[in-house]
Amino acid sequence: MGIRVVQLASAPPLPLCPMPDTDKPHATVDKPFLLSDGKVQLEASLDKAVYNHGDTILVNVTIQNNSSKTVRRIKVFIVQHVDVCMFSNGKFKNVVALINSKDECPLGPGSTLRRNYTLNPAKGA
Repeated sequence: MGIRVVQLASAPPLPLCPMPDTDKPHATVDKPFLLSDGKVQLEASLDKAVYNHGDTILVNVTIQNNSSKTVRRIKVFIVQHVDVCMFSNGKFKNVVALINSKDECPLGPGSTLRRNYTLNPAKGA
């Protein structure tokens, strides 16, 4: 006896589904420090809004270090959130791609870094 698993991701209804060429996801975070002046500003954006299985994901990262601290490493990762609806509801999170980079580091006070990271999501990464 075998069990066959078929994954099918259908597109959400039109108002919730961004067009693939517009509305590219992006986020900006300011990180202040408790006992230090200034803050580090991180901006990340993706190259497109919708991805299919097997697609390579390009993450554009900009870091502005306006603090007196030094940035020693950069970690970029993708977390897959899964909602399972069977007999009882379950939610799972899996890291499917990870880059832990020390390239172009340390990033000293007053410096700016712009870099593209390419991630290939894989099962069990």
